[in-house]
Amino acid sequence: MLAWRYLLLFGSLIAFSACLDLLAHSPSATATSYAFVNPLIALFLGVTLGNEVVTRAEWLSCAVILAGVFLILGSGKKH
Repeated sequence: MLAWRYLLLFGSLIAFSACLDLLAHSPSATATSYAFVNPLIALFLGVTLGNEVVTRAEWLSCAVILAGVFLILGSGKKH
């Protein structure tokens, strides 16, 4: 229970501070793209560390999410 409280307090503080810093120094679309990528990281960790089985539809969903993130990040570049 103590470890949970520690993560809740300090993990949230670090994540919130990092998010605010990122928002201050980058476009909002870039700063909020972490929200799309985090589930993909969790899925990857589940497959590699937890031996979870992922279906073809879930991998396709990952590709769609990544394509969206790349479109968001690429739209801010000047040509």
